[in-house]
Amino acid sequence: MKVKYTLIIISFLTCLTACKKQSTLPFENSKTLIVGKWFVKSFASRLYYNGTEVDSTFNSTFTSVDYAQYFSDGTGIFSSYNQPAPSLVTFNYTISGPNLTQRNAVNTPAVSETITLLTSKNLSFNYSLLIDDPNSGKIFTEKDTYDFSK
Repeated sequence: MKVKYTLIIISFLTCLTACKKQSTLPFENSKTLIVGKWFVKSFASRLYYNGTEVDSTFNSTFTSVDYAQYFSDGTGIFSSYNQPAPSLVTFNYTISGPNLTQRNAVNTPAVSETITLLTSKNLSFNYSLLIDDPNSGKIFTEKDTYDFSK
């Protein structure tokens, strides 16, 4: 009888150690998951002055030429609908966990974004910018959110 219980316990422990454990880090594979073409599904922007929202916009009407494409070498292309042809912007990016940094041109500052969702089919990130309005002398905070899908 003791042999039977010992075999059951050993079999149970073997099954436990053989099972693949799911990662507790949600962005553990972000460097590989981000590679590919991501179509823009929605864009939301909110403008704040002294912590109070003063304006907002939301857009969910995008075409198949509105996308971001990330390549494994740290470069990418952002395409957006424009007349008479799509507008293409190249960029460099780095990614570490939920932190995505993109730089569109050599002389522009890098934009630090926070990935809020990254799966094989969905990508969402947000970022904040300070906007200096030379006409009013006010500094606004812009908070933007992009949602993509493959």
